[in-house]
Parts: sequence; structure tokens; C-alpha cells
Amino acid sequence: MKRIFKREHLNSITSYPNEVLNSIQKTILLLDEAYGTERHIVRDLGGYIILVENKDEFELIKQENFIDLECDAIPEFVDLIRCENGKVFTNATILLSSDFSITVVMPLNITPDNIKGYIED
Repeated sequence: MKRIFKREHLNSITSYPNEVLNSIQKTILLLDEAYGTERHIVRDLGGYIILVENKDEFELIKQENFIDLECDAIPEFVDLIRCENGKVFTNATILLSSDFSITVVMPLNITPDNIKGYIED
């Protein structure tokens, strides 16, 4: 699991498809415009991106953010990221308060069914 909230963090995930990187970069730019580039990941408003690599990481997300992705997560929206290499990811934005969200990017094959139900393809 990787937490991404600044553009320079993209350097740590270069092994992912360009389509995933572009989606994450767009979210970072939106957060930067709305909440500033010097925001603190937890103390400040805005939020951050979580790049999930396997289902085991859902428990850590639950502990850190008090949201169970498999049961009670209600995303604001969910987009599919279709990659040239054939892989498909989801990009789900989940509001945790009026001015703080997590955007969870994960492979479609591990995306919980309750989140899949909100896909806007």
C-alpha cells in the first residue's frame, strides 16, 4: 500500500501503467489546487490517494481511516482505469468528512463488490 499526496511521490510508483499514473496525477493536481501543495497528510484538509496492491491492505486502511472498504464504504464516485496492457484498475473517491477524502486506486479484481456497484464507466 502506498500513500500519495504530493507530485514527487509519483516517482515511487513508476512501475504502474501510465494510465494509473495519469489518474493519480490528476487527483493530486486537484488536491493541490484546492488545498495547497504544502498540506499535511493528516492534519490538513484535502485528503490523499491510497494505491492498494492486495486485499490484505484493506485492514490497514480500516485501522487508519475508520472505513471498511468491503462493507461500509460509499464512494462519491468510481471510475475504471483501462490500461493499454489490458489491466483494469478502479479509482474510488470516498469522503471521510466534508473536506477530506481518500482516493483508493486498486486492481479491479480486488475491488470490493460494494464499490464496484458505483462504477461510472
